[in-house]
Amino acid sequence: WNTSPWLVGTKGAVLATAAPSLSSRYLASSPLDEKDPFTPEFDIENLVALYLKRCGSAEEQISGKKAEFLRNIFHFAKNEYKDRRFPSGQLYENHALTTAYTAIEWCLDIAVIGAAILHKFSQKKFKFLDSHEARMILGQDAARLRSILERFIFVDERPYRAQHVELRGADTVLNFMNMIIQLADDLGTLFLLLADKLEGVPVSAQEGERTYRYREIMEIFAPLAERLNARPIARRLRDRAFEFYDPFKFALMETGFKVRFGMTYEEAGRYLEHQAQQMNAYLKTGATGRFDNKARLKSLYSMFEKIKSLAEKDKIKDGDSSVFWYIWSQIFGRRAADINEGDLVELLGMIEDIFGMMIIAENVEETTRAITSGLRERGILLNADPKREMDKGYEAVHVEYRDERTMPWEIIIMDAHNYRRYLSGQKEIGGTDDVFADPRPHWIY
Repeated sequence: WNTSPWLVGTKGAVLATAAPSLSSRYLASSPLDEKDPFTPEFDIENLVALYLKRCGSAEEQISGKKAEFLRNIFHFAKNEYKDRRFPSGQLYENHALTTAYTAIEWCLDIAVIGAAILHKFSQKKFKFLDSHEARMILGQDAARLRSILERFIFVDERPYRAQHVELRGADTVLNFMNMIIQLADDLGTLFLLLADKLEGVPVSAQEGERTYRYREIMEIFAPLAERLNARPIARRLRDRAFEFYDPFKFALMETGFKVRFGMTYEEAGRYLEHQAQQMNAYLKTGATGRFDNKARLKSLYSMFEKIKSLAEKDKIKDGDSSVFWYIWSQIFGRRAADINEGDLVELLGMIEDIFGMMIIAENVEETTRAITSGLRERGILLNADPKREMDKGYEAVHVEYRDERTMPWEIIIMDAHNYRRYLSGQKEIGGTDDVFADPRPHWIY
């Protein structure tokens, strides 16, 4: 049951392809370090073992053909990359393998994983993939591998000048995204681009490069992931860009999160997954019809932006006497080591939807009743409010509460029709849609 259409065209065209299953344990950013983030234990055998564990079928476990394919790709790449480094000092080999690990996390096609290992090659080297030797070593995937690599490099070399941030028309963010989609030509290449951007740049890179990559991710690739309905990847991209662009503020948000909630951001992802499983149990016993539970943990970047927005609104309302604005400016307006953790906790307490689930259901009323009954049996006080988001073009039920550990939750329940409007900004002519404003796709927000 596919309630997750991927918007791929300029006029709301939908590619009806099932989205990859992205577990909440992959919501968190990868660790970034001043040193080369790659560690010695991440070698080809670990990569092969991870592939077989996450993506390999029983037949592949026995035959070992795809494992051998990855080994051959790696040894070919290792000879070509040698000790080549980026200006920041990071090894090409390490960047390529880290990108391949991400491709395996998402269980992408074996040719895409191979392309991730080779994606920093020059195009002259691709001629090897046409040779008889390559076909003997790599098999039938050699031709597809070259095709993916050529499309990837062609798209990756398109410069993003960040001159415009408007949403529609020629020479805009939307138009640039549409160009990427058309040039990439398939989902494998698009997700390889996202995996490459997730690797980002080290903090040691020059400020100009970090600023360029930050804007490229925030204005193009994170919204593009939203359009592909790969929202966990979009959140991860934003956190990654935030981390290498302003490591001081990112570290403050990590620290504040851990102090406020008593767990790291990665641990919170696992907690979210556990709570989502419990919610699914309520729905299986208390509601009829199909449902899709999309759990999400607000990104550290989104928390930072939310706090900033609330503090600015408080300053507009109360002027210089604004307590929240004063705390905000004391914490984030200076580069001091003596930050009051209690102030950080107070700021995070302003956010009511850090943990969330979006449940797309055939029967919204019955689903809402099953969820609220299950929560009330646990003694949880909640607020269930049907909302018609007139300005955004959809309607849904919002359930807000704090669980036994005082974690702030928001559950949004809607049917597939409203989810399509929420996700892609589609509007139907006639019927109840006429009461709404023209919907705007969620990636804009």
